[in-house]
Parts: sequence; C-alpha cells; structure tokens
Amino acid sequence: MDRALFTGGPAYLVFDGVTFQLHDDWKVDLNLQHFDVKTNLQGTVAKAISENAMAKVTAIPIAFGGSISTAFAKLLPYQPSMRGQFIFPASDKPLVIQTAAGKSITFAAAALTKMPEITFAPDKIFFGAVEFTCLIANLADPSDDDAFLTIADSAYTEPALDPLDILFDIFTGVFGASPSAPFDGIETDENGFKFTPTVKLTPRKTAKNQTYNFMIDDVTAMVKFTPENVSEEDWKELIRTQGAGYGVGKLRGSLGDILTIAGSATGKPRLTIPLAAGEDGGLRFAQNSRVGEVTLAAHRKLTSVSKSTGTTSASKSATVGSTTGLTVGMAISGTGISAGTTIAKVVDGTTLTLSANATATGTATLTYKSPLFALDIVPA
Repeated sequence: MDRALFTGGPAYLVFDGVTFQLHDDWKVDLNLQHFDVKTNLQGTVAKAISENAMAKVTAIPIAFGGSISTAFAKLLPYQPSMRGQFIFPASDKPLVIQTAAGKSITFAAAALTKMPEITFAPDKIFFGAVEFTCLIANLADPSDDDAFLTIADSAYTEPALDPLDILFDIFTGVFGASPSAPFDGIETDENGFKFTPTVKLTPRKTAKNQTYNFMIDDVTAMVKFTPENVSEEDWKELIRTQGAGYGVGKLRGSLGDILTIAGSATGKPRLTIPLAAGEDGGLRFAQNSRVGEVTLAAHRKLTSVSKSTGTTSASKSATVGSTTGLTVGMAISGTGISAGTTIAKVVDGTTLTLSANATATGTATLTYKSPLFALDIVPA
C-alpha cells in the first residue's frame, strides 16, 4: 500500500454564499435507492435503480457572534406562512465541500432539509446538527457526467477563525408581555433552554426523475427547559391545567404569552416566540428541583400590522416610520413585495432588511404578519 494513497482529513462547507466551519467530524451519506429484479426460476437476478442519486449532508455548524444573523437566515429560514412553497429553486444552489487536502466536491443542487436545534446555555454548543439534501441539477439528465456532483483539484484556503468570536454566552428567559418574578428572569438547570424548530417536508416526484423537489407542509417549534427558580404556584401558571380559557376543545394558545430568550449584551442572539403555551411538565419530589422539564410550544399568532413602507426596486433595504412591533421573520405582503418575503433584519428604528429584493420603488402600505418564531440579535 502506497502511503500517499491514504485519504482523509477535515473540510469546510460552502452553501448559498456562506462558508460554514463545523464541529468535529461530519459526513455525506448517499441515499441510493434500488429495487430487486426477480425471476420465478432464479429469484433475485439483479438490482435496478429506483431513484436518481440523492445525498444527505449532516454537520454541526460553529456559531460565530459576528455572523450570527447571517447564520440564522441560512439555517432557520422556514415559517408556517411558507406552506406549499418548494425549497429547491429553479436556479440551483450548489453545496461545495472544500477539503484541506486540496479537493473540492460540488453537489449541483442542495437545500436545507433540517433546521438545527439551538441550546441557549453558557457552556454548550450553540447550534445542533443541520441536514442538507442534494439532488441532481435542475433540467439535468442523470446520464450527464456532472448532473449530480463534480470532484476537482482545488487549492485550499483556510477560512478566517478568531476563537474569541465563537459564540458562548449567558442567556435570560422572560415569559409574558408584562412579566413579574420569576418570569422576568427564568433560571434553568445546567442544560439551559433548548429550542427545537421542525419543518415537515413532502417529496414531490416524477416517474422519470423521482424526487425533484420538496414542498413545505408544516413548521412547528418548541422550547424545553428545567426551571430552578419556579415554585409550585409559578408552575401552575406556566403549565395551565385549569381556570379561564381551559377545557376540552379549547385552543392551547389562548393560555400562552410571549417568550423571549436573550443574550447578555448588544449583538448577542435573541429568540422571540410571540405566542408560547405550556404543553408538558410535572413536579418532582426528590433531591433535584421541584419543577421538572417544561415544554412551551410555539402557537400561531395570526395578527398583523400595517405600515407605510418605502422600498427601492432590486434592493433589500426598506424604511418605515418606526420599527416598533416589527421582528425578524415577519411575513411581508403588498405592492412591490415578492411572495414569501420576510423581515431578515431590523437594522435600527426606521430601517429594515428584507429577505428578497423589492420589485418596485415607492411608498406603499405593507402588511406584516407575526412569525411562529424570530431569531435576531439583541439591539443596541
């Protein structure tokens, strides 16, 4: 065995214009589908391809404080308002793996198919695992040599890394629009707050190519934590099991309120769930805290606000009289706004960044609808 033939080593990932550095080892799994070809006389005599090539890329991204807004936009893009939309666009977004050994592996078309769990705790890895799915290129014939992937020699350039920018922070949880103790500063056990967003995707297939896209069917989210400063009386308010608005057939969201989990300073991550309601959690009578793990599920808050908004064609920047009441993730509709556009960033008191370029220049009254959840940074 020639030692020079050994392969291996680390790599980084590039998707949709963003370079992701990753924790530990990560992998690409080929999801090759076959069916058995049988005869009565000899049984299985061959295997035939039942679906064109597909790959699953699974990795844990490193969270950098300086680029956390960009990471949120790329890794947590889905909202319930996007139900029925396809995640693979007509213009393919390639996924590129650049190895330190000087090879690039480029998948022709990729899309995010699993959003990461986020752990808000000072000594935990911020992002959990994400998953990208790779298909053959749009309009490609699977018999083409580069329909699915290409591998080439590529000079390795090490991405910039400042260890001091890797995200670790102390986070505070607040529950209620006008919270009082302890909900104005919820303390958790050492595991912190765990936020789990989930997108349910339905594959769309053709007889020729099989899976050619995925449609968004549903988006849900929940937060789990074990509170340490919540009494039995507080727990009764957090996990409502009786009283006004409670009963069989009643909407659980009517018992909820706003939940915010925020970092310690300007520029640190912030999660906002406009309508979170307790769905699970019990009491314990042992050596640990009285209240066990609590689950708050995100519910739809189907409210909207209208604001006079100035836009410029082919620009993502928009201006309003005041950004009060607007949050990242809000769906936007109206003149000059493409379907599926959301607030990507609240820049300051009057300026927004949209997720897609406006299609008209002028001032119009736009409608902003509350998201299931919003991830941004603590403002100045």
